[in-house]
Amino acid sequence: MTIFSEKILMNLVYSSHSNEDSMRIIDTTLDVFQFYTGAISSCRMIANTDVMAQMITGGLNNFQILMHPSQMKQLGNFYKILLNLWLNDDFVPRFEQNVQQLTPLF
Repeated sequence: MTIFSEKILMNLVYSSHSNEDSMRIIDTTLDVFQFYTGAISSCRMIANTDVMAQMITGGLNNFQILMHPSQMKQLGNFYKILLNLWLNDDFVPRFEQNVQQLTPLF
C-alpha cells in the first residue's frame, strides 16, 4: 500500500500542468485515489502509510500538489479526497489542526 500511495502522490506532484497527457494522468490519478479512499478499509490502509500520514498532517506544506492556476478544479477534487483521509478514525482527533494548516492557502 505504501508503494501505491507514493505513486499516487508522485503522479500529482510531478505531472506538468501544460501537457494534455499530464492532465489526463492527473485526472485518472484523482479518480483512482477517490475510488480507494471512498471505501473505509482501503481508506484506512492508505491513510496509515507513512507518506500519506505525512501529507495528511503536513498538507501542502510538504508537497507542492496542483499549485498552478489552471489546476484549481483538480485541486478542489484533491481536497475532497483529502477530506476522506482526514475523517479517517485515526486522524479525526487532529482534524481541526490539519484544516488550520490550509488557512494560509485560502
